[in-house]
Amino acid sequence: IYIGLFVLLFFGYFLLRGISWQGTKHLHTIMEVIATLLALAVGVLALIPFYSKKNNTILFIGAAFLGTAFLDGYHAVVTSAFFDTYFPPVPSSLIPWSWVASRFFLSVFLYLSYLAWNRKERLGEAGRITEDVVYWAVTILTLASCSFFAFTPLPRAYYPEILFHRPEEFLPAFFFLLVLIGFLKKGGWKHDQFEHWLVMSIIVGFMGQVMYMSFSGRLFDFMFDAAHLLKKVSYVLVLTGLLISMFRLFRQADESARELSESNERLEIVDRIARVVGSSLREKDLFPTIAREIRRIIPCERLFIGSVNFETEEIFYWHVESDVKVPPVDDDDVSRLEWYQELYEKMRPLNYGDIRKVPYRRAQDFAKAGLRSQLVVPIVRDGQCVAHLALSSTRVDAFSGDQLEQLISLSGHINVALQNASHLQETEKRATRLAALNDMGQKIAGNLELSEVFDRIVHAVAGILKTDYSRIFMIDEKEQELVLRASHGRIPIPPGRVASIKMGESVTGWASQKGESLLVPDVLKNPFWEDLPWEWVPKKEIRALICQPLHHRGQIIGYINGMSRQEGFFTEEDLSTLGVLASQAAGAIENARLFSDTRERATRLEFVGNIAKAVGSTLDPEELFRTIVDEILRVVPCERCVIGKVDQTEMPNFSYWHTGGEIGLPPISTEEKTEAIEWYIRNVYSRNQTAYLQNLGELETPWSMRQMRAGFNSLLAVPILQDGTCIAHFSLTSSRTNAFSGGQVEFLTSVAGHLGSVIRNASLYQTAEERAVRLASLNEVNLKITQNLALGEVLENVARSAVELLSGSFSRVYLLNEESGLLQIRTQFGDIGAPPKFDAHRPEKGLRGVVFQTGKPVLIQNILEDEWFEEKAWAEESGLRGFIAVPVFHEDRVIGVLNCMGKESVSFSRDDADLLQSLANLGSAAIQNARLFQESEEKGKRLATLVDVAQRLTRELDLASVLNSIAESAASLFEGDAGIRILEGGELVKAAATPGADNVMARKAVRVGKSITGQVAVSGRAIVTPDAPTDSRLLHAHREANREARTGALMCVPVGVEGRILGTLHIYRERGYQFDQNAIRLAMGLADQAAVA
Repeated sequence: IYIGLFVLLFFGYFLLRGISWQGTKHLHTIMEVIATLLALAVGVLALIPFYSKKNNTILFIGAAFLGTAFLDGYHAVVTSAFFDTYFPPVPSSLIPWSWVASRFFLSVFLYLSYLAWNRKERLGEAGRITEDVVYWAVTILTLASCSFFAFTPLPRAYYPEILFHRPEEFLPAFFFLLVLIGFLKKGGWKHDQFEHWLVMSIIVGFMGQVMYMSFSGRLFDFMFDAAHLLKKVSYVLVLTGLLISMFRLFRQADESARELSESNERLEIVDRIARVVGSSLREKDLFPTIAREIRRIIPCERLFIGSVNFETEEIFYWHVESDVKVPPVDDDDVSRLEWYQELYEKMRPLNYGDIRKVPYRRAQDFAKAGLRSQLVVPIVRDGQCVAHLALSSTRVDAFSGDQLEQLISLSGHINVALQNASHLQETEKRATRLAALNDMGQKIAGNLELSEVFDRIVHAVAGILKTDYSRIFMIDEKEQELVLRASHGRIPIPPGRVASIKMGESVTGWASQKGESLLVPDVLKNPFWEDLPWEWVPKKEIRALICQPLHHRGQIIGYINGMSRQEGFFTEEDLSTLGVLASQAAGAIENARLFSDTRERATRLEFVGNIAKAVGSTLDPEELFRTIVDEILRVVPCERCVIGKVDQTEMPNFSYWHTGGEIGLPPISTEEKTEAIEWYIRNVYSRNQTAYLQNLGELETPWSMRQMRAGFNSLLAVPILQDGTCIAHFSLTSSRTNAFSGGQVEFLTSVAGHLGSVIRNASLYQTAEERAVRLASLNEVNLKITQNLALGEVLENVARSAVELLSGSFSRVYLLNEESGLLQIRTQFGDIGAPPKFDAHRPEKGLRGVVFQTGKPVLIQNILEDEWFEEKAWAEESGLRGFIAVPVFHEDRVIGVLNCMGKESVSFSRDDADLLQSLANLGSAAIQNARLFQESEEKGKRLATLVDVAQRLTRELDLASVLNSIAESAASLFEGDAGIRILEGGELVKAAATPGADNVMARKAVRVGKSITGQVAVSGRAIVTPDAPTDSRLLHAHREANREARTGALMCVPVGVEGRILGTLHIYRERGYQFDQNAIRLAMGLADQAAVA
């Protein structure tokens, strides 16, 4: 701006110097009067801020303009045309020299103001010049100037012979330049509006002297008047700066008054907060009042008072008030603590003008909620930051430095409030503990269920001592270890977790060995602290530990401990409180134990009585097994109980006699079943002893994992012995780990010892019953299949009987085709759809091949997992899983295979295999009888057909009728379709065909040597194909015709006489049909008769 103003005035001179303007004395007088008034206004207005705030610069400037106003007035009077008639004429040189006097006076005093400022800066208050000195100096110099110009002869003012016509103008210009340099160097113009306008005024005054008035050649020319005009502009600039400064001064006065009012209000608020702090100790009274009063003086949308525990990584909120909804703190957010790290370490306030720029995730949560700025003030006690006060606003840069100071002053009162609230909490906590101890003691003592007593004890420890985890261990004297009986904590014990501590192991084991109570402020610094293999709580979660022994009649029977995530959490008072609780708990535990033992003895007697009653009142095994299972479930609570046995035969399997309980098991895979059978044989049947899996998860096998997925976590298997051999077992499974006590295991083992003979008798009775039922079923089946000589019906009865006897879903009968050597599916039966293929199979392929080759049964529990089974997609879609197949014998030779498949709910056993083998043996004789009957019938039918054909040929002489008769006879004989082609001139022409064959024999003529027909005509030998649509020897049109007609098997034989080929005979059957040698010989016979005809 300053440079622009200088350039404007500089170049303005060159633009305006050629103007031939000539002013008048009257105009000059008017301009000087205006200048006098402006200078007077500037002087008076400058002294007003001086007396409100003493400033030497303002004093000198005000006095300078008052003196200048007097000199400008003198200049106006002595040069005015109005006074020419009243005063003698003045010399012509007085007009320019009186102008110079006022300009010189002003420039000098402005320079003196700069020197006065510089003196005060160097000397401080000692360098300040009093206003009296300034006023006297102005008065004397002003009067001296007037006297000088009035009584002293003045030299001429204009020198036209030199470049600068008025060189005297450079004297005030020189001082104006010094003033300009001084004020620019001072730098006040950068922040003070008055000095900014003053600098522009000095620039205008300087340029008016140097560029305009110095070039004035005569009075009242254009440069003369321009210089006078610029003088007034410079006065106006100073006046503008003064007015702006005064406006700001008045505004500051208003602000000061408002601040004073606000300060009084703040003092009242502080007084109210202090009264609340002194009159109440409760959080609900203290903090809402403090928050309300703070928000009155510092508007904000959210306020909270909280504290941070960096060891436990927790933020505690004493009080929160919020007008915006902020999402809760995420425990996984590591940055939630980093935000406060600097505050608590350096104990300095934090003022975030725009929290959107703060990189912490929690800050972004605030920003998403609409908050923009936050002010956080530490609350310090004994040289440490114990809490913090935070204010949040929806505005950017919402909090000022004054507000920060206010919060800092209030933090002391909040500190007192926090301290009082903490003391009250401690007192109330102590009283609550005593009341809770009394109440818990009554509850524990009034309960006789041991498991509930344990649970109530650990809950009491957590509730009274505010622990993160609490546990109770009981001493196992036999194993010399502490066994976990109950646990409570923020991370619950995982299902299936079994926990025990050896005496002397880890901190609790060491305390139990010493028989002492224990308080560990930081377990990580304790030499006895070590990781336990069963511990489910992360190591960093446990820092402080407290432990008390359970005493009963002078002996330690167990231990209670409490754990915290915070280092140094427990006190000696906590240890004493836990000791009182431990003494109450020990008596309650012993009472519950005595009650449990008494009730268990009564239960055993009742159990044995009920079993004896059931044995004496029924011979039905199902009723007996149900009674045993129900009694076991009543005495030993669990989710599932099974009584049964493992068949240790060539194909081991489970036999379940009765199952009871609330939870069932999903279908078991072959691998899992084999694994389970091996475990029972290895741990129960081979050793004749009880096997107890306290935690199924530790077994880590597919079978145990399956049990756990069903909801089970522990398993108890008890053998039932007869003459020193395990003949059966009962197994109990529970959803709890370590669910069965030592007493329960001993009780069940003793009971099982008395059940051996009962189970043996019941098993024999059940086996006899089942055998009788099966023999009756076999007898009925034998009657069905032996009363019928039709092979198809015999085979269908065999397949149906297999499904009914074994409660299966699908059955097949395979028979060996002696001609092709393939196993053919002769029939199948079931309540599900047939598989996609229905044809012959090679005897060494698949499970049927295994049975056919070895002559031994095959029993599979899950065919989806067997590599030999070929139709897995169909079986899975149909829900089939179990598979059993047996050989069909005839005179010690395997002639076929009978199989049966069941769904997931059916489990085949070795007895089922024996039953199916018996059915196959019965069916074998019936099959052979039906085969012989069928063969004799087929032979009779064929002979009758041949005789009928011969008779027709002797009666008919018309070739077409003869050929049609042969085609119809062949179709009837082979239960299919037939056609004849006649050789005519190198082509085989269709001559006769049944309706079905007519469509298949697509082309009317076939060249000799082409297709199967042409090859037969060339070779004179029959050709058979079981799958015509895929046989490449057929023409494409013939293959497509067979595919559309859904035919498959084709037999083509030559029609010839005395070695000469006359044509071909074609016989068609369904796909998969096998033409044997007998069929070929019969077809050749028909062809010979056709040739003769």
